[in-house]
Amino acid sequence: MSKKKSILIIVSFVVIILIIFLSVFLKNKNTNPETSGDGFNLSDLFPFGSVTDRGGSSDNETNDEVVPDVVTVDENGNVIIPRLRQVSTFPVSGATVFNTKRTRIVPIPPLPIEGDSGGDPVVIAQAPTEEIVVEDATAIRYMEQATAHIYETYTDTLTETRISNTTIPRIHDTYWNLDGGSVVFRYLEDGTSKIQTYLAALTSSSVFSEGGSTENLSVLKDLKGNFLVEGISDISVSPDKTRFFTLEPVVGGVVGITEDFLGGKKSQVFESSLSEWLSFWPNSTTLTLTTKPSGTLPGYMYSVDVNKKSFEKVLGGIVGLTTKMSPDGKRVLYSASVANGVRLYSYDLNTRLTTDLGISTLPEKCVWSKDSITVYCAVPESFLLGVYPDVWYQGRVSFEDTLWSMNLSTSVYYVLVDPTETINIPIDMTNLFLDGSEKYIFFTNKKDGILWSYSI
Repeated sequence: MSKKKSILIIVSFVVIILIIFLSVFLKNKNTNPETSGDGFNLSDLFPFGSVTDRGGSSDNETNDEVVPDVVTVDENGNVIIPRLRQVSTFPVSGATVFNTKRTRIVPIPPLPIEGDSGGDPVVIAQAPTEEIVVEDATAIRYMEQATAHIYETYTDTLTETRISNTTIPRIHDTYWNLDGGSVVFRYLEDGTSKIQTYLAALTSSSVFSEGGSTENLSVLKDLKGNFLVEGISDISVSPDKTRFFTLEPVVGGVVGITEDFLGGKKSQVFESSLSEWLSFWPNSTTLTLTTKPSGTLPGYMYSVDVNKKSFEKVLGGIVGLTTKMSPDGKRVLYSASVANGVRLYSYDLNTRLTTDLGISTLPEKCVWSKDSITVYCAVPESFLLGVYPDVWYQGRVSFEDTLWSMNLSTSVYYVLVDPTETINIPIDMTNLFLDGSEKYIFFTNKKDGILWSYSI
């Protein structure tokens, strides 16, 4: 082989190696770093979804304020709050809303004065001054599902502020008192199937260093309290949010206990050999208990007088029964299983008449107005094949909801918002509640645990 031919072969080999190297490099550069070719995804490492799904929760460990990346302002520079608003940037285990006094530090700009010869105003060069303003505000408070950290924002701002420092992983559900200062929440003990319930209050503050820096310190509160009985299967809160009801296991069944958020004044109001109940507390004197629903079994609903401790049947023999009593105790919103779906009804306790409301949804996707006439409901666009409500409870199907307002006296219904059409985000609404003035509806997206609000 000639020397010239050998050099040509070597050069060709080097060129081929370079082409292969560049192809691999460019392919890796354009590949999503979270997903490799064999199907492994970084989200497999996170029990609550991917880093994106958690809304940057890891960053929240060292940042006590979060502001959305995109903020719309008006011509005066004021932030515009969307009517349909994403409140949290991460999955929540529960939320509340309450009126409060907010203290703000407001800068006072220097005042202009007339020029010496009547010319244009001249700004005096002086050190900026500030004033402290105390104002009425509506606070939204919620707990992060992954950490039990508590965050707060307001209905007129998009800033999300962390206010607590106690960390407990994987919170299941959270219930709040009137001013958001006390909370009871449930979680599974790590590595077991034991349900632990903790009653706590936001108490003394602790100093939290952001990223280990001594220059940027945040004062955060601690959650301090006591564990309740192990294995509590259900919790509901009184309408005035001063007390809560728990179903506690005993030999041979369960007992129902009412307790205040201060950890005192316990009272047993219910006892049953059956353990599978869902509770609801619609007014000061009445609790309701409904057997856990299945689209293959008849369900039953009972009312409990918390003062007399009496027990009375309200509805029964209805397949897939789920319920929600009105605040005045005169109506029951309930759903029943039908072929591949559910149907919503209203039951009048005085006349004992049932009205078909003409829509397909669950009471769990509804909230009563204080007038006991208006109901706000999230109505699924469609139902996939399956036994309901079982497949929805089990997370095997998910809905795309439209939010409706329904007047049960006039039978006038109208659509408030369709999130899929408005913001191109499908929302499976659950845990609906209203603020005290009924200006806002709050709900959690069952798909990802994100908290939302809608200005009525």
